[in-house]
Formats: sequence, C-alpha cells, structure tokens
Amino acid sequence: MPSTVKKNHAKPRLPRRKPAASKPADILAAPVTKSEPAYININERSVELAAKNRLLWIIVAIFSIVLAIFWLFVLRASIAKETENIDLSRIGEQISASLARFDTEIKNRAMPKEITSEDMAAIKNVIEEQIKSNPDSSAWPTHELEALKISIQYPSDWSSAANIKTAVISDQKSTGAASETGKSGKITITAKSNARKLSLADWQKANNISFDGLTAERPIFAISTSSIESMIYQSSSMEANLIKYSAYLNSLDNKTVYEITVEGRGDNAYYRPLTEEIIRTIKILK
Repeated sequence: MPSTVKKNHAKPRLPRRKPAASKPADILAAPVTKSEPAYININERSVELAAKNRLLWIIVAIFSIVLAIFWLFVLRASIAKETENIDLSRIGEQISASLARFDTEIKNRAMPKEITSEDMAAIKNVIEEQIKSNPDSSAWPTHELEALKISIQYPSDWSSAANIKTAVISDQKSTGAASETGKSGKITITAKSNARKLSLADWQKANNISFDGLTAERPIFAISTSSIESMIYQSSSMEANLIKYSAYLNSLDNKTVYEITVEGRGDNAYYRPLTEEIIRTIKILK
C-alpha cells in the first residue's frame, strides 16, 4: 500500500507592513502633556530682608544705648568738676547780702519820708508846667462862697479867705513867702450892688469907676455860652514878670457886679492863663 505523504499546504507568510503614520486628526485629538512652569516666591526675599533690617536696628539700638551711657558718664564728670570749682560759702554770703538789702529797702519804703522844701518846689514846678500847657479846671475842687453867692474852682495848691463882701484866692499859703520862690498869684473878688440892674457900662458910669491906666481888652465869658456880662481890662503899664488886670462880672439875677483884680508875679506865662481859667469857673448861686 502505498504510503501516503501528507503535504502541508501552509500559506506563505507575507512580510509585515509598518503601521501607517497617524492622521492629523489623531494628532490633534491626542492630549498634549507639558511640564508646569516654575514660580518665584517673592516672600522668601522679603523675609530675608526683614531679618536683616531687624538685625540692623538691634545693632543701632545697642550702639545708641552705649553712646547715651558714655555721654551720661562724661556729663557727670563735668558736673562734678564744675561743682568743685564753685565756692558754696561765697554764694551763701551773696544770697544773705541780697536778702538784707531787700529787707532794708522794704523798711525804707514803709517809713514815710519828710517832704522838704526842695520836694515841694519840684512838685510845684511840675504842676506849673502842666498848667502852662493846658490849664484844666475839670479836676479842680468846687468851693462855694455863700457870702458872695458864687461858687468857684481853683487848683488844690491855692486857698481862699472870704468875708461878707470880699474873697481873696491865692497860692501864697502853699508856696510860702513870695521872696522864697519869686512867684505869687492872687485874685481878689469884691461884690458891689447893682440894685437897678444896670448894664455893666451904665453901672460903671453911675458908680464913677475909673479906668485910668486900663485898656478894655475882651469879655472873659463868651456871650453865647453865659448869661453873665463880663469884661477884662488890661493894665497898660506892664512889667517883665508882673501881670495885673481887672475883670467885671455883672449878674442881674443877684443884682450884683463882681469886681475882680488879678496880680501875678514871677511867671506871666503861668499866671495869666491860670487866673483866667479860675475866673471862668465862677457860677452864680441863687
């Protein structure tokens, strides 16, 4: 029997093909994996800088404390040296002397001093200078002369003496004798009847008043400011340091004419404005 030979009909193997390249769509669809970027931590540098600043301030503080301690020691040494040079006993003596002088000064001021004639003269000179520049009657005291039925003002260093018909006002009492200072002022006021209520000119004619050596000067009262009729008569014979004039005041209410004579020696510039201001203060009492 013939042998049977089995034939292997195996198919020939084809060579493997390489896989085709991926399509563009596959490439886009595939996820892209990238590494994360590295970040810088800015806080790490700030912490380091803060530590350095803190260390710097600590060093500065320590140096300042050392410097202050050194300055205190130097100051203490300087004060000690100056204290050694100060003489405390001498300072105590000076303080005691100053207190003694102060105590003496207080006692001297407390004790009243006697006013001498030189002091009075100095005070009078000051008053005179003030009156020369502007005699002001507003500060003068008012005096009532009941016998003459008038009131009058004059400076406090003047005085008056009056009787029934006459009053004399002068500064000779306060300043002493005229020979001591060479200055004196006097105003004499005499009340004369004017029963018929004549005008001043008619009364003068009726009473034969002589004006020899006198010149009519001006009214002492302005007509618009006073109801008193008045007139000043100046002496025509004038001397260097002498004033002499007369004034008449006519009060119809009191039926009286007041005859006023004025004398001033030693300083015409002082007595003329002063005496006129005194006369202007006259008021009629009812």
